[in-house]
Amino acid sequence: MPDFAEAVTVSNSGKQLVALESNVEEHGDPVGGEIICRDVSGRVCIRLDAAAEQFGGTSVVVQDGAYQVYVTEADQQGHLRVALHGGDPTLNEDGGKLVLTASTDPAQTPDGNTSAAIVLNASQRSLVIRNALGEPIVTVGSDGTGVLVLHNSGGQPTIRFDATQADLFVGGYEAGGDIRLFAKGAINTDTSEASVHIRGSSPAFAMNVAGKPRARLDGVNSDLWLGGNGAKGDVVLFDLGGDNKTEAEATVHIKGANGEIVLRDSANHQPRARLDGTNGDLWLGGNNVNGDLMLFDTNGDNKTSSQATIRLSAKSGDILLRNADCAEDFAVSNPENCQPGTVMVIEDSGLLSPCRRSYDTRVAGVISGAGEYGPALVLDRRPDTARRLPLALVGKVVCRVDAGYGPVSVGDLLTTSDTAGHAMKADDPVHAPGAVLGKALGELKAGLGLIPVLVTLQ
Repeated sequence: MPDFAEAVTVSNSGKQLVALESNVEEHGDPVGGEIICRDVSGRVCIRLDAAAEQFGGTSVVVQDGAYQVYVTEADQQGHLRVALHGGDPTLNEDGGKLVLTASTDPAQTPDGNTSAAIVLNASQRSLVIRNALGEPIVTVGSDGTGVLVLHNSGGQPTIRFDATQADLFVGGYEAGGDIRLFAKGAINTDTSEASVHIRGSSPAFAMNVAGKPRARLDGVNSDLWLGGNGAKGDVVLFDLGGDNKTEAEATVHIKGANGEIVLRDSANHQPRARLDGTNGDLWLGGNNVNGDLMLFDTNGDNKTSSQATIRLSAKSGDILLRNADCAEDFAVSNPENCQPGTVMVIEDSGLLSPCRRSYDTRVAGVISGAGEYGPALVLDRRPDTARRLPLALVGKVVCRVDAGYGPVSVGDLLTTSDTAGHAMKADDPVHAPGAVLGKALGELKAGLGLIPVLVTLQ
């Protein structure tokens, strides 16, 4: 090749189109060769600069309008830069944009908003990859945040990783949205080998070993299935001080092998309550605590022992019932006429009915449940049998009384009266024996009313 002492140029109609010259550094010494190609307006379109690394390295610049492709070997690593000069930052046009198109693309315009196969936008920090129909299949950071979106064949976003919120969205748009995790050595195309399977369509969560489920959470029926297929399904819960591996330190241990539930205190890890499913036993207390059993109605707060309607005290061995009387269910002739507090007698048929005459020795008791007192204990309860009501046999009960036969004072004996279902003061010692239903715990000066009564048939 000839040695040129000066630059070599190629011109047309007086316009310099191509120039071969020396690449000169700041001190005026040449450091390499340079090739410059211009268009007819004199604008540089292609420029090649050759130089050693210490002088900036070799670079290639290709410009087309506002776009510039810049290739350099600086730092011995090699860089490709696509820059956009003179752009408007407010329109996200101040950075580089790389657009790759294919001959099969529906439209081949490098504007970033078309169906080009790949668009890498530096100013938006985004990447879009489209299929042959121009529909996006991968989108990264399209909204200026750390978001990765994968689309189905219809261009609908079915998988979305949101780094800003640390969220993962899977499924939707007629896709089930399953997540499968495989153990080392498994074939990740065989769904039956997944060790963890989260189903978005069911929804369900399954953990498998050798293709067999060991743990399953069923979101449709709100069921949790543990164990089976060669494994015992235990649930082991620890407090803050637990080591999460020693079963004896667990505060709650549900054992699938023998159907046992054990509750321990967090300080000494001593069992406080145990439900034995094998023998059907419930063990409460011991190890320096009293094992009480407390039952609450719908109005109880489930923490105040005095609100419990039933309490079994292990310390005293007592059964504490908040309600008052001991009752027994009896068949009645006309339940609609037998309100709580009604005085009942025994008919010839054996059924009970409201009393209708005074000093009736067939008196049986008082229908329980009136006022503030309810039955604490009900005998012979048959929930599936109609026309039966609880009759207070002993204890406190609120009773219907007619004071028209005489004022009733505390301590008075009561008997049946001619007023249907009402008691009266028993002041006839001749006829009272065998007809007394109890003693008055309250008073009624006149008329009809309800008063507390201590049922003591005599």
